[in-house]
Amino acid sequence: MKPANIFTLSLLLTLLLVACGRDNNSPEAAADTQAKSEQHQAAEDHDDRVRIPADVAAASKLVTEIAGPAKLVETLILYGQIATNAEHQREVAARFPGLIKSVRRSIGDTVKAGETLAVIESNLSLEPVALTAPMAGVITARDANPGEQSGERMLFTITDPASVWAELSVFPRDRARVRPGAVVRVRAADGGDAITGSVSRIGLEAGGNQAVTARVVLDNRSGAFPPGTFVTADVEVGSIDVPLAVKTSGLQQYREASVVFEQIGDQYQARPLALGRRHGKWVEVLDGLEPGAIYVSGNSYLIKADIEKSGAAHDH
Repeated sequence: MKPANIFTLSLLLTLLLVACGRDNNSPEAAADTQAKSEQHQAAEDHDDRVRIPADVAAASKLVTEIAGPAKLVETLILYGQIATNAEHQREVAARFPGLIKSVRRSIGDTVKAGETLAVIESNLSLEPVALTAPMAGVITARDANPGEQSGERMLFTITDPASVWAELSVFPRDRARVRPGAVVRVRAADGGDAITGSVSRIGLEAGGNQAVTARVVLDNRSGAFPPGTFVTADVEVGSIDVPLAVKTSGLQQYREASVVFEQIGDQYQARPLALGRRHGKWVEVLDGLEPGAIYVSGNSYLIKADIEKSGAAHDH
């Protein structure tokens, strides 16, 4: 090859190397790549963040929690019906047979302990004797009318409605999991507030549907659970302590990940989470959030909507 041609080829190679820039393996190129990666990550982080002033957050009713340890409670749903608490019920008979002279109370009446229910003329002394209520409650049965002989039968039944039983059906597959003492939250089948009790006993005999009965004593002073009411119950059958958890109410699906929104001042940052066990209102966090972080546990969908709206505006 002629010297002129060799010179021309060398010149072209030199210009090509200059045009392509630095060697990709050089320290300068690596620094450029790292800088661009950090800029790209910063841009992505900015897309996953929104600023909400404190007054706007309050008006939006954002609820926040501090991420930390929690007890994950496993529950079992059972169904049943409210029944009269037989331990809070008394039947009343005359101490001595006699003629019923008058009856003072009837079915549905509320009585106090010691209040007169009827007056009976004793067959022995022919003296009038007051038949009184042994406890406070409501008259739920009456078998006494003036002019009748009292005999030895039960004349009245008094029931205290402030305490009732929830009788829950436990089918064979769940018998080993439901135990006396288990905490139970009971609500009417058609909705309403729940009240809490505990399993007091589990029946030994199965009914025609092969279920045994778990009995729960409930405080019914509110009168919200009259006997006969159909109920749904959440029975605690197990629990585990985890070092870090968030409330499921704060989770949102965002960019194909489960996230919570961490509050940092007036900024709310999406934090993709690696999740573990989930029971009740809590879910275990394996990665993606630090203990002590403040996150939105209520109305977090509003933040998701704000971030998505900001992203759409940025794209245009």
